[in-house]
Amino acid sequence: MLPLATVNQRLAQYALDSAVELPILHFNYHSIRTDALSSGLIQSANNRLYDVDGRNPYQLNTAFGVAASTTDLPSAQASFIVRPALFFTNTGRTVATVQADFADG
Repeated sequence: MLPLATVNQRLAQYALDSAVELPILHFNYHSIRTDALSSGLIQSANNRLYDVDGRNPYQLNTAFGVAASTTDLPSAQASFIVRPALFFTNTGRTVATVQADFADG
């Protein structure tokens, strides 16, 4: 992930545009499995957790989020934009299309 200051600088580049930016976060990350200790995938010693050689106690997770860059809309009608510079990922993927269904509001 980029430093927060870099993310904020990228957002600031477009702050005066009339369209509302939609930054996207798409990250893969690992967490310890909930059964890792009971399944012998990790061991506990002196209140610390340690990997067990040859065992994988981790599971792959994905975080995905999209949020408007502002809470104030310029008018009753808003235009939204997704920019490659505001797509933050460690997956190697790119955005091909974006669809949104705002339903009734």
